[in-house]
Amino acid sequence: MSQYRAIKARRAAYSVDLSGHVHTCELNYQRLLSMLPGLRDGTEHWQFEAGDKAAILINVELKESAPYTSVVEIKQQREGMTLPSLQLRICHDAAVAEVIVFEGHRHWQSRYEYPNKRMYHRDEKLELNRFLYDWLVFCRSHGLMQPSNCDLVPIQAKR
Repeated sequence: MSQYRAIKARRAAYSVDLSGHVHTCELNYQRLLSMLPGLRDGTEHWQFEAGDKAAILINVELKESAPYTSVVEIKQQREGMTLPSLQLRICHDAAVAEVIVFEGHRHWQSRYEYPNKRMYHRDEKLELNRFLYDWLVFCRSHGLMQPSNCDLVPIQAKR
């Protein structure tokens, strides 16, 4: 098989890791609840400082609230620069949280051909939720969450 055909075969074999995506969203939900006390009790705004010498200001605002879902917007600022902002949909009945807007982009497909016009990853939606996971781990390491609440979901992927 030629090298070109081998690369093409690998690209065609890509499939969405749905269970990994759901698991990441479940972990994000648990961490968000510990970071945003009062989310289900009427609190609408949270503000944190993080990073070396508290150089990053994090503002979280509740944008929508319904019995089973909430939408929050996270904006970060650092003196002299704007950092990524995102909106999250938090589904309380399913216990998941996922990114719905990142830097003004929304409505991602579950899979993209690569390369594409916007240069999205093949699994852009999953990558954004992994970014959220990493960001929440960063917040936890800077004391913005109660660690006991973060450990309620097993770390190993579900089978």
